[in-house]
Amino acid sequence: MDQKFTIAFYCSSVSWGGLEMNIFKRALWMKERGHQVFLYCVKDSSLHKEAIDQLEIQLINRNKKGLDLKNARVLKKSFVSKNIQFVWCTDKRDISVLGSAKKMSSNAFKLVYQQQMQFGIPKKDWWHTRIFRRIDIWIAPLNYLKDQVKEQTKFPIDRVHVIPLTMDIDQFINALPTRIEAREYFNLKESDVVVGMMGRIDYAKSQQFVKDVVSEIMPSYSNLKMVMVGNKTEGEWADYYDHLLKDIQENHADGSIQIYPFMKKIGLFYQAIDIFVMASKNETFGMVTVEAMLAGKKIAGTNAAGTKELLHEGMYGYYFNWIDAPSLKKALIEILDHPNEANKKAETARVYAASAFSHISECEKIEEIFTHSS
Repeated sequence: MDQKFTIAFYCSSVSWGGLEMNIFKRALWMKERGHQVFLYCVKDSSLHKEAIDQLEIQLINRNKKGLDLKNARVLKKSFVSKNIQFVWCTDKRDISVLGSAKKMSSNAFKLVYQQQMQFGIPKKDWWHTRIFRRIDIWIAPLNYLKDQVKEQTKFPIDRVHVIPLTMDIDQFINALPTRIEAREYFNLKESDVVVGMMGRIDYAKSQQFVKDVVSEIMPSYSNLKMVMVGNKTEGEWADYYDHLLKDIQENHADGSIQIYPFMKKIGLFYQAIDIFVMASKNETFGMVTVEAMLAGKKIAGTNAAGTKELLHEGMYGYYFNWIDAPSLKKALIEILDHPNEANKKAETARVYAASAFSHISECEKIEEIFTHSS
């Protein structure tokens, strides 16, 4: 891509999570590809601290919900002075103030919204219709999310583009430890068959449910083990986490089922396990599922939302219904009893993920859209 763009990545959040991490990564990727990139973020926010030595930062105030004309005027002046062509956001809270800044600048820049959450309820009221109409480019990570935009908003569907969330695949693969190192870290034997889950610990992620099903089938598979990695959700589900932890400590002191806090070296987890389970009630996308694909793991996932689309009608894994013990039990037994077929699916998924979820591919698609929108 010869054409270069001036892009402002905007985030008024002060916390650190998926939205903030994703906007940070995309700002870095577009900078690496030679585009002029500015990161607009709140002073001393988690994003500010993470990016301070890596991106050119413009500090902003945390904008208000709804109309925030004061901040919009400040942003309009900044965007125009820097000749910003595209303003990128991932948080619905930021659309209003950016839309106002765009209107004040007489549409001097294009507003890009990368959707990363599902619609809980329809957004066809006059307020959302007015705000959404100021978006020039709407990026949906999966087709079912594009369908939601069509069904639950009045936004022009021809402005919606499906581009999956991606990752630096080479960086991920190169950071993977050996299987021996990973097994030693979790005190697992090479002969163990390990079911794994990764994600915050709460009811919607269904760790207790999966743990109970795995426990039920363990007597039939003497080498079956389970490893869970994740932190409890702050301010929520504390009782759920405490109950799960107590259950494991009292009933699985032999190490057959283990739980660990979130770890930065996620490769240890993926290399240690054999079967990855995504049991969330309604996962929007599921980057951990993509990571499991890339690591060549056999996958069982809920037959809903993003997980359903990622597993592509069962081509890349096995489905089960949420909180349906017989359904999950059937999926796990299918994997355990038919390893050759399960391994074929895992290899097919690995090849597919390496092609479909490369950050280079994502950046190229974004640049193509930008070119046609300029």
